[in-house]
Amino acid sequence: MAAAKTTTFCLPEHNIVCIPAANILVTSAPNRVLLCDFGVSALLPSQSAKRTTFVGTPYWMAPEVISKGRSYDFKADIWSFGITMLEMALGEPPMMGQTAAMALSLIPKSSAPRLEGEWSEDMKNFVASVLQENPDEVQRLPML
Repeated sequence: MAAAKTTTFCLPEHNIVCIPAANILVTSAPNRVLLCDFGVSALLPSQSAKRTTFVGTPYWMAPEVISKGRSYDFKADIWSFGITMLEMALGEPPMMGQTAAMALSLIPKSSAPRLEGEWSEDMKNFVASVLQENPDEVQRLPML
């Protein structure tokens, strides 16, 4: 059994499902895909609902999740998706060279990471559109 190397991310009309790659197990005999470890998931009762909990993997956390006194909503998952896209393109998420504690300190103070290099402009623009420092600037789901 091996963990998948990508992340599944669905954007249904009213809910978001973000499944980290480490939570997807693939077997070869028989061929199966297994989902595991949803210990930090929470259901938001509506698209306008907000949370204030502090749970997650630091390198993928949105600035508003880390910042004290700020609430967050589904747009934090869109940020995590953008970080996952960077991870797939570059081989690791931004700040992976930092300790988790240092990443937690730097993410809210840093500019949003951008995809650079020999990628299509569409890919670069999409990553930039989901990695917004101000969550109010994240486009609505149908626009993504």
